[in-house]
Amino acid sequence: MKFEWLKDDLKDNHLLCIATNRSLFFRGTLSPECNGKRWWQPFPEGEPQEVYGDLPRAQRHCEAMVRELKETSVAHG
Repeated sequence: MKFEWLKDDLKDNHLLCIATNRSLFFRGTLSPECNGKRWWQPFPEGEPQEVYGDLPRAQRHCEAMVRELKETSVAHG
């Protein structure tokens, strides 16, 4: 699974997408850092979760959550 992060300059968020051959599939939003933490909001539904660390570390954590969710849905599907 290949991930691509896009920057939303209007809201200062980072958008996580899964890259495929012809398109990007939006998976969630990572907020800007505030007091040492960020918020990950999965898409299309899901509870916001706190994510810690610098931007690259927070992004890797979000990617891991997306992979885990995909594996769980495949196992139950």
